[in-house]
Amino acid sequence: MYRKDPVEFAWHYWLNHRNKSPHKVLEDWQASDWQPDDFQHFWYDTLYLANKRHIENNKVIDLGCYIGISSYSIMEAGASYVTGMDVQSEAVKFAPMVLEKGGYTNFNFITTDVDKLQTLPADHAVVVASFLIRQILDHYRLFEQIKNSDCKTLILWDSIDNKEQLNHWNSDQPDVKPLKGNLTGTTQLVDKGMPNKKYILDTFKDWTLTRDGIFEHHDIEEPYCWTMTLTRD
Repeated sequence: MYRKDPVEFAWHYWLNHRNKSPHKVLEDWQASDWQPDDFQHFWYDTLYLANKRHIENNKVIDLGCYIGISSYSIMEAGASYVTGMDVQSEAVKFAPMVLEKGGYTNFNFITTDVDKLQTLPADHAVVVASFLIRQILDHYRLFEQIKNSDCKTLILWDSIDNKEQLNHWNSDQPDVKPLKGNLTGTTQLVDKGMPNKKYILDTFKDWTLTRDGIFEHHDIEEPYCWTMTLTRD
């Protein structure tokens, strides 16, 4: 498991002290006996460690990086560099603190709307999108940008709320299910969409599906999570 202090500090600041200077909060902060819950261990093991052979020694784009915990996890899995991208400017501004707390300097963070991406950063071999795919609306644009980038490995992870969504995920007809929900970490309601497995596989038909799974876990807020790793030559 990755070191807990950067993760503990990230949530300590983000949940309790967002109106203060993060550098001042870090200066006064002391680690506690807090431990990541079972889901944090499960998420790290089944997403980042399970894809270590793809992540290690590569430059990685972290789409939907939020406050930087996912980018920190990518570095802990052995990436040579990470570029985090998220629409929430306040989260992106704070994210470097998490990696700095972990002892990393090889990163960059960009505030951008994934639904309006024109290009992805060049020379990054891996794209990771965790809890992002059902947060956006224009999947065609995003997937085309990934296919037109230098990316050789795409690692996806997301959640499924109920049996209706599970049936949609497993449908043999490619489709995107319209959704509406909160932007991550906010009360702002936004339009979203959930592509099913068939839609993703058809979109990346020239890529190889190297990992595929659906997980159930007692500490997952949603009943199910799915993951896919796709690679190309």
